[in-house]
Amino acid sequence: MIALYTPDGSVTMRDRPASLNEVNELVGDPGMAIVGLAGAPTMMGFVNDSGHVAGLPRNLFGSLMLVALGARMHPYAGPVVITGWALGSVPGLVEA
Repeated sequence: MIALYTPDGSVTMRDRPASLNEVNELVGDPGMAIVGLAGAPTMMGFVNDSGHVAGLPRNLFGSLMLVALGARMHPYAGPVVITGWALGSVPGLVEA
């Protein structure tokens, strides 16, 4: 599964494994940063690696979702992507 949380509060769910290219497209240029989720070892969080520098809006809902899953408290900016919780899923990304 893939969940996309946008700064305006909308959520988009996709029922399939995430590819590296898809996650990069969802978080936007210049690329992604991985957010560790200590409370959810089969899941991964991704954010724009330059969201604050690029002036992207803070993503309150996405940030709270990441923190609830064990990420460190931080006001993440731009889109937030969470992957890896489908039944039988293996953490990580698949080849595109």
